[in-house]
Amino acid sequence: MRKRNGIDQAATAREAAPARPPRCRLPADVRINQILDAALAEFSASGFAGARIDDIAARAGMSKGGVYTHFGSKDEIFAALLERSLMPPLPATSKASTASKTSRSARRATGARKHDMANAQRAAHAQEPMNASSEADAHDAPGASRPPAASNSPPASSAPAGPASLAAIVDLLAGDLYAWSTSEPVIATLRLLIAESRRAPHAVERWQKQVERAVATAVGRLVRRGVEAGELRDGVAARTPLLLVAPLTHACLRQALRAAPAIRREVVAARRDYARFIEELLT
Repeated sequence: MRKRNGIDQAATAREAAPARPPRCRLPADVRINQILDAALAEFSASGFAGARIDDIAARAGMSKGGVYTHFGSKDEIFAALLERSLMPPLPATSKASTASKTSRSARRATGARKHDMANAQRAAHAQEPMNASSEADAHDAPGASRPPAASNSPPASSAPAGPASLAAIVDLLAGDLYAWSTSEPVIATLRLLIAESRRAPHAVERWQKQVERAVATAVGRLVRRGVEAGELRDGVAARTPLLLVAPLTHACLRQALRAAPAIRREVVAARRDYARFIEELLT
């Protein structure tokens, strides 16, 4: 009788227990990213030598065999992590080409609009003091510097009012690439790269090839098009575009050596100064 009661109680407990959700088989690319995220955390905490596949699997919430389904060794994980993290957001060639081709027509259209706006302002403010009219005309004059617009995001507001090629270069370097190079995943990968540079010198070479050289090549292409269009100065930055990229490397290394993230005020100021640095070198 007791046995019977025990069976009944077990059956009742099973019925009352919440149903286990069905296993969800995630796509391979999702699993791989989970493994790489876990590997970055484990490598950062224990170093490459101290990290174990078991620990990476535990961080990723899967079995050790699940990790080996996608990677054959810890070295393969390390290589894949570098490959994923060291891919800067460079513009497509077509996008850069389009900006260069449309720059002249954009300047002509902008000049016409400014002429119409100036006439309208003179008609509307004919009774205002002369100094106010002069300030408005100076503000609308081609090439005049304008104060940055109020914004929470510095890249767009830091782009100078001027040639389309210059704006594209500033948006790329002081905008997308600055945000990418100082982001936490890239900084964590760079710290790991520095720590493991003796064990894996090829990884440092990969960093230089995929980041510094790739960015310098992309920026150099934009600068040459701007020079050919008569928008940018054919100076030292046009001949050595790596000079324009150097502040990115400095910002990345500086952040990697800091114990705490930079405060927002410092980042905004640094990106604004970087935009002015680019403008002074190219115009």
